[in-house]
Amino acid sequence: MVEATTNHEPLLKTYLHNFPFLFLCLAGVAGEAHTSPIVLDQGSPVSLLAERHVTDESVLVALGELAFKSEVLLEASRSFGIHLSCDSCHPDGGTTKVLFIQGLSGKPGTIDITNRAMTLYEDGSFNPVNVPSIFGARHTPPYSRSGNFPTLRDFTRFVVVEEFGGIEPGALTLDALVAYEESLNFLQNSMINEEGKLLVGSSDSAKRGEQLFWRPFSKVMDVKCATCHDPKGFFVDGKKHDVGTGVVVDTPTLRDLLITAPYMHDGRFDSLVQVVAHFDEHYGLVLTQQERGDLVAYLEVIGGGEVAKETDAIAVQLETVILLLKRTIQAKDWALGKMVTTQALVELNAERARAGPKRQQLVDRFISALGQIDSYNKIEKYAASMLILSGLEKTLAVR
Repeated sequence: MVEATTNHEPLLKTYLHNFPFLFLCLAGVAGEAHTSPIVLDQGSPVSLLAERHVTDESVLVALGELAFKSEVLLEASRSFGIHLSCDSCHPDGGTTKVLFIQGLSGKPGTIDITNRAMTLYEDGSFNPVNVPSIFGARHTPPYSRSGNFPTLRDFTRFVVVEEFGGIEPGALTLDALVAYEESLNFLQNSMINEEGKLLVGSSDSAKRGEQLFWRPFSKVMDVKCATCHDPKGFFVDGKKHDVGTGVVVDTPTLRDLLITAPYMHDGRFDSLVQVVAHFDEHYGLVLTQQERGDLVAYLEVIGGGEVAKETDAIAVQLETVILLLKRTIQAKDWALGKMVTTQALVELNAERARAGPKRQQLVDRFISALGQIDSYNKIEKYAASMLILSGLEKTLAVR
């Protein structure tokens, strides 16, 4: 655990540093050619101090987004100079169509996470998988491709520590990551109701596709698309299946399909047309071209939607600095506290540049205090850090 070591800096520079970067560039391993050996994705920047938190849950979500988008969490795995965060593959908690690492990706949007370059547990095969979206994850247990993790907390810890060789997250960091992941909603889809049924306004083709979705595969096999992708259960059944790919995988949701290409666990298909053709051929459905098109139309409707619009950010809230740091100090979570001070200093310096003289003096007080707190936290003098925060609270109270 993070709090068990007094000198925390080495935790951020351990594990895989003895392997050469050339491992990523082995000739003939990367699949199709790509213009750049490494392309990472990125979501929107963190705005840590632009919100007044009135619930403990919102505090956890804010800390979780910060950890999710911070390179500190996975810094221990920087064996090849790749500066990764969770956000590099899951921008804003979604998925990516641009991620590409030569030697690890078969095509953009895929990555081999069982390669020695990424994990301590190498399987010896080149088997890149597509990057799933985390939107709506709270509705789709169990977790991982194999469905081996009943809780999002267990799976998140596995991904950070085991899969990517990151630092062991403190309890607060893990709670915060899970709170952020559970806060992520599916795209807003105005074309389906809460039970996953099409609403008025859908095309005739999509309506026919919905009927096909519920039609048994044959007279002797009462299995249908909706058996595994139950619309009432966010289009999952919580079970594992081999659907002709040679691998048994946890049933993925069909929500947000339009942003999750390439498709199937290994990203073998680039379009829903190819996906429908695969299922038609594998299960011997003998669909007509129109029926294939109708199923695609249906999948495009249930898999569509828009990202919810965010509310306009308010000005920097100095009280938020105190609130977030208190949580990390009380938990003795040095690494998360470091993330908070680093991001807070970025936002405070930007605030100082646009503030008037009186506001600048107050911001300067906070900037100086954060430097002291960071120094005390490194040597686990958390009581001293709390005294500094108490002083900042008194300063704000007498403004």
